[in-house]
Amino acid sequence: MENKVYSDQFGSQDMSGWLSEKTKFVIEALLKLYKDIDEINNEPIMPFGYEEPHETKEEKVKKTIKYSLFDLTKIYSFALGGQWEPNDTELVLYNGIEKLQVKYGLIEETAIHHDVINFVKTASILIQGERAPNRTFLHEELRPMIGKNELFDELDKELELVHNGEKSWEDFCVYTNDILKKIEDKFKDC
Repeated sequence: MENKVYSDQFGSQDMSGWLSEKTKFVIEALLKLYKDIDEINNEPIMPFGYEEPHETKEEKVKKTIKYSLFDLTKIYSFALGGQWEPNDTELVLYNGIEKLQVKYGLIEETAIHHDVINFVKTASILIQGERAPNRTFLHEELRPMIGKNELFDELDKELELVHNGEKSWEDFCVYTNDILKKIEDKFKDC
């Protein structure tokens, strides 16, 4: 069987060997993880050079996943004609696949970035108006954001103080304006 894979990235170089090597490694690593899941606390057999003799089960699982993602991000980049970088693995691990999709131009922004930007815009408008009905509208806008970051949770607590009459709407609006700036800064690269 002869399968040749060419890419504009690499000219007329046949990339099927490279692609086969990367996918084989990922398959083997995930298969090992699947088979070892019940016996993960046993001493490792050491089939891969990256395992340590006395790793915890969490370390073994995370390392296998991380090394698998390392090659998968290479394959993903190759398939999309993107410019792969070693930190693509961390980009995916800590920010999700959408961050890589933004990097490769598949989407304009991540869902969380979109949600945060829309929230900040709406909240900025609402705090310029009167307490009623804007406090209620702001509460509805804030509800899906609660738990995504401590800044949203803090804002929710302050809004509850307004609801209970323990804080004035005016003081809340000044406070919220500062929090919205912090939220924008925190999520600008998400």
